[in-house]
Amino acid sequence: DLAGTPAYLVGTLRDITARENEEARLAVRAQFDGLTRVHNSSATRAWMKEHVGLRPGALFLLDIDKFKTVNDTIGHQGGDQALVCVANALRQALGGRGFVGRLGGDEFICYIEENDFDEVDALADAIHENVTRLGEEARLGLPITVSIGCALLEKEDYDAAYKKADGALYRAKNGGRNQ
Repeated sequence: DLAGTPAYLVGTLRDITARENEEARLAVRAQFDGLTRVHNSSATRAWMKEHVGLRPGALFLLDIDKFKTVNDTIGHQGGDQALVCVANALRQALGGRGFVGRLGGDEFICYIEENDFDEVDALADAIHENVTRLGEEARLGLPITVSIGCALLEKEDYDAAYKKADGALYRAKNGGRNQ
């Protein structure tokens, strides 16, 4: 009317809760590996580039020893079970304190804001113990082992940190694996 009071209100109410829930589910799904339920490669690389170098920490790179032999011996489903065992071993060892991702194939990466050598060494031991135990519990028919490369970091960015950890991983593999 002339006084500015609305005479009619016309509108549509729509419940968008279901759509928002689906979008949230898809966003989470886009960041996690469907098999291992750890962060996928693209989400991992993005997180690492954003967070590594902000504080001192440790970057672990690891892969399953002789993974082709694992697949050839117990099949690809067995290889998938081995990947799940490794992801679970990492989650258990870190106990929610760090970031875990799968870079692809049988290569995993994790980061924790800890740069005390003894603590990091104990964490690597826990990863090995968990992989061995979970592999035995899964009854895969052969032992599952991993080689780990770890880099203690101060202010290195992700690329420099990755290079350090990758060098350590190759030394572990060349030193006989399972270390």
